[in-house]
Amino acid sequence: MSLLSVWPQTSRWGVAAFLLLPALAFAESTPVAPPLPQKTLDTGHTAWMLVSCALVLLMVPGLAMFYGGLTRTRNVLSTMMHSFVAMGIFGVQWVIVGFALAFGTQPLIPGFVGWSNDFLLLQGITPETLWGETGVPTYLFAMFQGKFAIITPALIAGALAERVKFKGYC
Repeated sequence: MSLLSVWPQTSRWGVAAFLLLPALAFAESTPVAPPLPQKTLDTGHTAWMLVSCALVLLMVPGLAMFYGGLTRTRNVLSTMMHSFVAMGIFGVQWVIVGFALAFGTQPLIPGFVGWSNDFLLLQGITPETLWGETGVPTYLFAMFQGKFAIITPALIAGALAERVKFKGYC
């Protein structure tokens, strides 16, 4: 019994096409490019960055006490305030414009200073934004780098101990 006797109304080409349908199933076995890996939050790196932020920020009061201990009694408060005021002023400046200058992608001064409107006031960053391939939130990365922007003038304040009045420092 032939297949055409079962389906007399079909043509030979129709039967051939029907018999070749399973061949299309092998099209799925062709290699497909793997999907790009999605950036995910790395909890280990994030936890370490949080601890590091806290440790670097604790260096500022440590420096203030160290410099206060090196000066005479009448200059202790002034010398300590140099470090603490630097923490407030440069912390705010870092958020407003410092991160945009330090990590901007458009060259403001080629090879030296960059600029990015997305980083101005950290406005183009969301809590879900991750920095590079690290898996660390960009907010946390910005704050970690900001701690070094804070500690730098606090280190310089040691050179000004007993040489500059607090009013002149601000």
